[in-house]
Amino acid sequence: MFDVAAFGPFVGDWKYETFVFRPYIKWVSETISIDKLYVSSHTNRLFLYDWIDKDNRIPIYEDVSRDEILQNGSLHKNVTRSDYNLFVKLYKEELSKRCSCYINYFPLNYTNFFQYPLYCRLFSKIYTNKKNEGGYYLFIPDEMEDIMIINEIYNLLTKEYGNDIIVCGDMKTRLGEKNVVLSKKDYFENGYQYILSYINNAKAVICPMGFWTFLVNLQGKPVFSWVTNKGNTVYRNILSGKEYNIIQTNNPNIIIKGFNEFIKM
Repeated sequence: MFDVAAFGPFVGDWKYETFVFRPYIKWVSETISIDKLYVSSHTNRLFLYDWIDKDNRIPIYEDVSRDEILQNGSLHKNVTRSDYNLFVKLYKEELSKRCSCYINYFPLNYTNFFQYPLYCRLFSKIYTNKKNEGGYYLFIPDEMEDIMIINEIYNLLTKEYGNDIIVCGDMKTRLGEKNVVLSKKDYFENGYQYILSYINNAKAVICPMGFWTFLVNLQGKPVFSWVTNKGNTVYRNILSGKEYNIIQTNNPNIIIKGFNEFIKM
């Protein structure tokens, strides 16, 4: 049993935070009896830690959170190891002002290849207060897929479903000019909550097989994906339930035909 446990600071990207860092904290908090939890992360993603008291979620520098493109895995390209050590020092100083007892720190190894093993992660649905009307199909055009294929799929989707197709995603997805979230004035404050809201209210989601497939499945929504890269099996192996379908092709016409059949099931 711990009186106090502290995690972070986290400066990396959305994908790593939701697939590795958040579920690790969730696993520790469910495995070990802890009286008080603290976490430090991006100011616009502290909502991820809804089981931790709001006052105990401590934001990092906002400029680091706004530099979304420079966030990479557990790292930030403009944050050196020395910078990160300073962040840790300031975090500990802040916690020492709040707690007089011993604090158990769970440090994040600031390296490119650091991963918590899957058996030390507890995946759980992410909640958000943002609301929007449903009745649409959501297309998340991950940047991992070739832009030519993404464009052709989008054109086929809009031809088939018209205004019932909505494009959504963060700054690391394609078709930014059509993205309903990137156009919002408060994107940097609430963008990820909007993304989750669009996922949660969609009739079904279509995206390349990868992180977004995992996230949609985590939220309990139907998701259809195509795969051409065997390296994405890390996500495929942890999908749960029956409301997902993955086909192996990069042919846009086959992908759309598969999606049409999927949403009729």
